[in-house]
Amino acid sequence: MSRKPRNARTDRLADWRLFVQVYLFIGLMMWPSAMGMWFLYMSQQGLAFRDVILVYNKWQNGWKGYSIDQLDYFVRVGQCIYYVTLVFMQYGGLLAVRNRRVSILQSNPLWGPRQNLVVPCGMVATALIAVINLYGPGLQHVFGTTPIPGMFWGLSFCFPVVILVMDELRKLIVRTYPKSGAIL
Repeated sequence: MSRKPRNARTDRLADWRLFVQVYLFIGLMMWPSAMGMWFLYMSQQGLAFRDVILVYNKWQNGWKGYSIDQLDYFVRVGQCIYYVTLVFMQYGGLLAVRNRRVSILQSNPLWGPRQNLVVPCGMVATALIAVINLYGPGLQHVFGTTPIPGMFWGLSFCFPVVILVMDELRKLIVRTYPKSGAIL
């Protein structure tokens, strides 16, 4: 409350720099990470990268010794792993874009002058929605979801930390070289 309100005519909530940060910096970390988790699960099931990419009409009963039901189950579990990975990575993205230059240590949502308890409550609510989507008996049939192995819950939770560390490095560069013309 000590800061003056923004000028609605000159100060934009979102500008091109925010979109570059969100889509090109954070988004390009999210997509390969989530896909990597999908391919990791498939490789654990005995299906290497070359066995799932560009196989088209080979993906049928008997492919690599699996029935079509088993292959469909692998895809469903992989999709749920992808979903959970993106849910957790959104945490890192949310915390990273709260401020463009100030470190998360100085703009912590839990305490201090930039406290916003809606952020952690929203994160918990999002995790609960993901759990309900994956484990809710009625919703599994509606959404085609299935429980995922516990290992992938833990691995997925590591990615927001990577996003935060990378964004903290970006913020450090922006603070260290403010007139460098860095677009981020």
